[in-house]
Amino acid sequence: QIGTLRSAVTAAKENGFKENISKAELDVVIAALTAARAEFLSHVKNFETGKWYFITNLDDKRAGEAAAEDAYCNGNAIYLKDKYSSSSAVKWGLFDKTSGQLNADNNPKAMWRFVPVEGTTYYAIQNMYTGYYLGDYAGDNINLPVSETPIPYDVAYVGKSQFNLIPMGPANRKKFALWPEGAENDVVCHELDGSTSAWTFVEINP
Repeated sequence: QIGTLRSAVTAAKENGFKENISKAELDVVIAALTAARAEFLSHVKNFETGKWYFITNLDDKRAGEAAAEDAYCNGNAIYLKDKYSSSSAVKWGLFDKTSGQLNADNNPKAMWRFVPVEGTTYYAIQNMYTGYYLGDYAGDNINLPVSETPIPYDVAYVGKSQFNLIPMGPANRKKFALWPEGAENDVVCHELDGSTSAWTFVEINP
């Protein structure tokens, strides 16, 4: 699959940058790249619809104490603090740094599944406890809301089982991704920040 993608990229370089290329020719190049990328991603082991996961952070930069802006967040999971939508419902935490364990077993507030959004390549991210979904962009570094209706997310693979989670509503024009704010353990939308913006999915059998 990676060979197919490389071949498509090579062909795009050869055919997409020649002088006086027509729109029809350019459309063919773009379509080939899009198809090759989709084929490659379909073979990446990431997540499956219908299964439940913990969504945990992969930061390798922050080492601060709790409530500091650079609070340690590696291994921590996204969960819902409140049953209903509020301005501080979506949090990150539940990881015991001392033991190296995620204390989320049997906690449906930290369990999520990916629901395809019809007619798109995006997914809504649904919580087991409430049935609500991770909400849309509410502003730069503003706590993410929850939503009673599905909100499309680009679950963007960035390599090595790492993903950026980007709400795709029209307000998120800058394509900010989910990020663990340190001072209050809020999950917010923030510009991409390397490993701190990266999440992985731990399959569970609740």
